[in-house]
Amino acid sequence: MAVATPPGEGGVAIVRLSGPLAPMLLKRLHGRVRPKWESHKLYYGPIVQADGQVLDQGLVTWMKAPHSYTGEEVAELHLHGGQALAQLVVQTCLIHGARLAEPGEFTLRAFLNGKLDLTQAEAVQQLIQSRSQIAAQLASRNLTGYFSSQVEGVRQDLLHWLSLLEAEIDFGDEVPGLPLDQSLQRWGRAYEAVDRLLQQGQSGKILADGLRTVIVGAPNAGKSTLMNALLGRPRALVTEIAGTTRDTLEEPLVVAGVSLLLVDTAGVRRDSQDLVEQMGIQRSRQEAEQADLLIWVVDGHATEPPDPDFYQMVFERPHLLLLNKKDLGLAPWTADDQGRLIGLPISLAQGADELWPALEQLVRELVGEQSDVMRLTHRQWETLLRARDSLQSLGETLEAGLSAEFLALDLRAAVQALGQIQGLDVGEEILDRIFSTFCLGK
Repeated sequence: MAVATPPGEGGVAIVRLSGPLAPMLLKRLHGRVRPKWESHKLYYGPIVQADGQVLDQGLVTWMKAPHSYTGEEVAELHLHGGQALAQLVVQTCLIHGARLAEPGEFTLRAFLNGKLDLTQAEAVQQLIQSRSQIAAQLASRNLTGYFSSQVEGVRQDLLHWLSLLEAEIDFGDEVPGLPLDQSLQRWGRAYEAVDRLLQQGQSGKILADGLRTVIVGAPNAGKSTLMNALLGRPRALVTEIAGTTRDTLEEPLVVAGVSLLLVDTAGVRRDSQDLVEQMGIQRSRQEAEQADLLIWVVDGHATEPPDPDFYQMVFERPHLLLLNKKDLGLAPWTADDQGRLIGLPISLAQGADELWPALEQLVRELVGEQSDVMRLTHRQWETLLRARDSLQSLGETLEAGLSAEFLALDLRAAVQALGQIQGLDVGEEILDRIFSTFCLGK
């Protein structure tokens, strides 16, 4: 039993009970004798304490097992919204023998009773915690079983292959094994499917959580000017003094319908003797290493090219290189041997209009097709990685020409990992960890 609505004042407060005794408790709390109760029907009447004192006039309903959220007998009391009133009803339920639900216990019971698989149960939490419409839409897709059906399709294909291998192991010459080319085809389909799920999960993370977009570059290259231009307001302090920005500044920005967290950083240079600036430079490097997208602002008019070490780090990540101050003339090093510019020429002193098309295109490329993306939990992501690693090992085993026994070991590990995504063979410790993050009453 738990209050299923948030604390505070509101139009309605709901107290939910689940378990075999829920109908009995409902009849005791509903202060009106009824000869017949129908499942999934709302009844209006008094809500009473154990001594018969009326607490409220509200609606009550009973949902007969297994046709309920948890798959058990479920009762709900819909009260006028108020934290004190809800707690009085909770205390009355406790007097009648109910106990308080643990965080996420209703959804855990739904999972244990086969109403949801584990991916759908985790989608419930994602839906509750969604901070954007896109995040909610992705969670809703998982709640309908989209991700689970994709995983199950791959798992069933691998199970069929595993059954052929085990028959070959058990019966030897009586059951010939698959030819190598057919085995490689099966392996290729499975590996590509799992890898595609990981790519879709990465795109889903970007859509749901947004891209951490870090602006980096040398002092006075134009980083803070760029941030102000993108935001359309003077958020970052801009001066002609090198090293003005000492710490990071963060502001949200929407580009091509995708949320970005824009991060302005301290300028990176090697020769600083200022301890505070050195700390800012170190933080800038850390931000660059953790960024989903880097915007590297370079003074294209400077006589010397950027720091080669930092140059290498930037180019290992998704990035957009801006050659600022083109109005002053670009230096020779900004072009390669064929005369092609190594970045986008721009004059931030005149605004960021030239930047938007390139930035929007890069964001779209990082996100990919939204129709195929999925939002994965950290547990689902790690388990998919284990499945892919097992399939990678299986491919190496195939190439080495090893026997069916060795193939079956790798294949069985991949099947087990995919099953754990859906909640098959998952231990109590993992379940406790998942559902302990849920709110009370869900």
